[in-house]
Amino acid sequence: MMRKKFFTVILSLLLGTFLFAQVSVDPSDNFYSLVESWEMRGVITNVPPLRPYPVNCIIDILETVIKNGTAGDKTVAQFFLDDIKAKNWYVNLDSEFIFKTIDSENNNPIVSFMTSFYPSVTGDAVAANDKLSIGYKLGLAIRNTQNEINFLPLFSNSEHDAIQYPLTLDLLSAYVDVNGVFSYGTKNLYLQSGIYRNGYGPFLNEGLCLNDQSYHSGNISFTALSDKVSFSQLISVIGATTNVNLDSSNIYYGKFLSFHQIGYKFTKNFSVTYYESIVFGNRLDPMYLMPVPFGVCESITGNKDNLQMGLTFKYMPLNGLMWATDLLVDSLSLGELFDFNLDSKNCFAFKTGVIYTPENSVCTRVSLNYILVSPYTYTHSEFDDVNETKISKTTVNYQNYTNNGIKMGARYEPNSDGIDLSIDFIPSAHFHLNVSSSFTRFGNICENLSTRDAVNYLLADEGVYSTGGTVFTHSMYANESGNKVSSAWNAFNMFKQRNVMYVIQEGINCEYEFPSFYKN
Repeated sequence: MMRKKFFTVILSLLLGTFLFAQVSVDPSDNFYSLVESWEMRGVITNVPPLRPYPVNCIIDILETVIKNGTAGDKTVAQFFLDDIKAKNWYVNLDSEFIFKTIDSENNNPIVSFMTSFYPSVTGDAVAANDKLSIGYKLGLAIRNTQNEINFLPLFSNSEHDAIQYPLTLDLLSAYVDVNGVFSYGTKNLYLQSGIYRNGYGPFLNEGLCLNDQSYHSGNISFTALSDKVSFSQLISVIGATTNVNLDSSNIYYGKFLSFHQIGYKFTKNFSVTYYESIVFGNRLDPMYLMPVPFGVCESITGNKDNLQMGLTFKYMPLNGLMWATDLLVDSLSLGELFDFNLDSKNCFAFKTGVIYTPENSVCTRVSLNYILVSPYTYTHSEFDDVNETKISKTTVNYQNYTNNGIKMGARYEPNSDGIDLSIDFIPSAHFHLNVSSSFTRFGNICENLSTRDAVNYLLADEGVYSTGGTVFTHSMYANESGNKVSSAWNAFNMFKQRNVMYVIQEGINCEYEFPSFYKN
């Protein structure tokens, strides 16, 4: 067995203002952890459900914090507010150096490294009496390798939307890294559109339905807020791959994600939200633009799309302390459940945890949570014809829960669970430190294939089946109409594999931004 040891050094240089240059186009920006803290401590209310927020909503949040927050809150909020009202644009330069060592069986270390540069121009603006908001990031990702994924921690995505069609410059590859968003409306009622990443749910950068750290998409959304009720509707244009995704450079158009949610705040400390998402393709279905149950829409067209439903709960027993739970259901064997039989194909993701955001402290956030993703969650098969009789290595999958081959939901693969701890420190306005630790288990569901199922896999052409146990490993046969993988549909098989991978990851991320040397 090869023992792997990874050592990573990240050097970053940012020329701009702290945290704020990308906040209206990047849902992973640290600004949103501050918003979470302000909401949990009762400084602000009525936070939009979808991230990122329009600039006019951000301005309203900052003005409310200046009015209701502590002295420290007011200082940070005023810093941000002065910046955005100055209508500045910024030239930024991020740089990274990452090296990795792998100890092989003969104890000869294999060393590789990645050097990256990320120049960009970013900015935010409001117009039309603050009803029109614009945010943008125009940048490049320049690396000495085209295989960035080899340098990312397990179960994580890139921070940059730069994976396709590089321009090769001798030893370097340059990718376009661009996002932009337009919104129109008031802080409580607005339309938003553009190309950017989406985030949803009580767990920042860890959403089960829309993960803030997934790949960007083309989006149009509508949001309405009141003191008690929130509603959002979203349609996203995403990229499709083949069933197995052996060649991630081949992306196909015609794949869509539709999402909506409705939340109700029973008290100022307790709220419940119901949401639905559906992935479909090879057509643009107007029904999925309507604020009606997607399950009813899907039944009209033959129940052949990929529907998920979910519930989130947020309870804050004390100011600064929140217990949150998110349950996403992909599919359930209801007949088996009613017979109290849990040993069947049930696909769901579950996450629960506590978040603590102390007041007037260098430590700004502590998060501890547990996540479980059951076998075959987020997966979905696709056939070459409407009669569902053929799957080939060229079959395009318009329905699995991926965008350009990147997971849109939980960062973990099916048949895994994990415990995550994250602690944030902001000792000064220009310095942010994050310390994280995680323990993860993952089992390849293909180890549970019966002899008959395994023979079908072995006799198939290369590229028809994925056997890695990932989101591309679905549970239908090729060339056999309606025939399901029996060892997948007739047993739950969660962690019933002979071999289960255990992963312990520790991380320290430091960000320091030098003062701007130029701005308009």
